[in-house]
Amino acid sequence: MSRTARVPRISLLVVSVVPALLGGACPRPNPPPPYPCSGPYSTQAPIFLELPAVRMVFQRDPLTDLGSIVIKGTYDAILAGVAPSAIEARWGNDVWTVVDPAPEGGAFEGVLEGQDAQRGRQTVQVRFANAPGVAASVADVGIGDQMVVAGQSNAVLLFATLTQSLLGASKYSFQVDPLDPNRVHWASDPLHGCPLPLLPSFGSMYPALMDRIIAETGVPILFIAGATANMGIGGLQPGVQPPDPDGWTPLIRSVEDATGQERCPRLMLFFQGESDVGWRTTEEYTDLFLSFDAAFQAEMSCTVPIVIGVIGSIELGGHGTYQEAREIRRALRRLPGTRPHLFAGPETVDLPLSVDGLHFSDAAAPELLERWCAAINASGVLPCH
Repeated sequence: MSRTARVPRISLLVVSVVPALLGGACPRPNPPPPYPCSGPYSTQAPIFLELPAVRMVFQRDPLTDLGSIVIKGTYDAILAGVAPSAIEARWGNDVWTVVDPAPEGGAFEGVLEGQDAQRGRQTVQVRFANAPGVAASVADVGIGDQMVVAGQSNAVLLFATLTQSLLGASKYSFQVDPLDPNRVHWASDPLHGCPLPLLPSFGSMYPALMDRIIAETGVPILFIAGATANMGIGGLQPGVQPPDPDGWTPLIRSVEDATGQERCPRLMLFFQGESDVGWRTTEEYTDLFLSFDAAFQAEMSCTVPIVIGVIGSIELGGHGTYQEAREIRRALRRLPGTRPHLFAGPETVDLPLSVDGLHFSDAAAPELLERWCAAINASGVLPCH
């Protein structure tokens, strides 16, 4: 059922650990208020909060709409002038709750359980029970849904134009700089001139897609961008060896870091296969994907549904032959349904590609949004219309 009354308080967070199409350090524009570019998570020196991080979203239980906020950090009794008898915490203006009744060794850990996802994003506060003035806080913490986008460069979907504005993405959306987690930008900010000043700015389709879901669920979304450029399916295996690049480690680390080690995201969107054209048969790609899926699920604390997209007509741009590309598309079409948590994603063979004949063009962005939305809705995991 659609619940939109609280939507203006909801925001979308994009956590990206790997620069997708273009690499290298480059400056980013500063975001407008109220989100600062940088700063410590903790507001006072005697307490440092490791979890939650600023703007983190913890996964809700889809049946109850409730979730738990993990509280973890360190303290310095010398700086505080007193050792804590217990650690209390609260989310928003709730009553203070003891989360660690016996902190010791300069560390504390606990959980705020049974929190309502429909409350949007609020500040988490932590303090010494016996010295309330010794406190720390973290802003914009939410309970909602965590979504992973995995694969290679077309899974990131960077476009030369700012598609957030084109597609009407919410001004409440924002993203974390992939090169500096403490630099936060509105999702509508392009990645100016990265890595060369003469290159165009880039934007992404995903914030607008997530906004569609937010409008129906009424809860925040944590968007975990775990794709790596030029990544074949062989690189998405644990213990990957050269010549395959390692896309496995960044993906797992991104999920762990972004979810506070919960490792139970609500959904994965998977778009990959271009780098395997001409290198893998249908059977080889299928086996390697199923191996990836089994290894990924073993790393998670729950079974994560995966929606699998089908690569475009890259052979028309000179990237392999029709038969070679068909081998990969056939695998991607056969995989949904082979396991209960694997679902069909968007078909893209008819969508226009950019001048490189590999990546989707700006003109494809609106239709890609519609097709991903329809596929997510058809999976039954989350509503999207």
